[in-house]
Amino acid sequence: MKYEEILGLYEYFQPVYDITQERGDFWKQFIPTKDFIDTLRIFLNSLEAKDKKARKSIWIQGTYGTGKSHATGVIKHLLWDDIEYIEDFVEKIPDDQLKERLRNFRKGNKVFPVALKGISGISDAKSFALKIEEAVRNALRDGRIDVKTKSEFEKYIDSIQNNKSINWRYIVDNSLELKSMVGSVEGLLTELENNNIEVLKILEKSIDFHIPHPSIEEWLSEILAELQDLDISHIAIYWDEFTPIMELSS
Repeated sequence: MKYEEILGLYEYFQPVYDITQERGDFWKQFIPTKDFIDTLRIFLNSLEAKDKKARKSIWIQGTYGTGKSHATGVIKHLLWDDIEYIEDFVEKIPDDQLKERLRNFRKGNKVFPVALKGISGISDAKSFALKIEEAVRNALRDGRIDVKTKSEFEKYIDSIQNNKSINWRYIVDNSLELKSMVGSVEGLLTELENNNIEVLKILEKSIDFHIPHPSIEEWLSEILAELQDLDISHIAIYWDEFTPIMELSS
């Protein structure tokens, strides 16, 4: 008998789990360990806390290959996917109390997931906020969820397309840095539609006015308020390979 006759890979096998590029039901192959149980319990504690100060972020730390990304992906699915779809995995959770707590939580709650990986393009607080906005808008688009709250990129795009009192061609032509990056107003629009953080930052330096925009905390609250009108109770940002961001702030 050959090894291939008794061993094989799952159909959606992933040698490295990527929460931003998941494949099929591979997340369900995760084995819920004690550490995972503890993490899920802490996550629910944060989501269910009545005191806002108790709603703390959760940091999963461990050596490479210990399943941090996969565990994060599992929690993401358990808190967002339809209850019927996750039930086969819930049954595998070896803690009856937590299992029922999760079921009860999901009866009245859905946690909208926003997934990011790495810190490419982030160099300061401004680019940090813009990266989150981009990820949220992408997640909303992928989920086919329409909201009225606009990102900062979208506000500039609207102004360029609709505010005829501003000479955007003059602004582009009179900024050497902006001109070299976008070439024209059409190029500027393209870069903003592609969420080019550096272009937006240079644009802001090239104009003598300001398009009002809330802080990232206030912006997320506005998005959440709209989602709650759609019976989506929470937003969770799942950020893999986030640790290098701490080096930027030091």
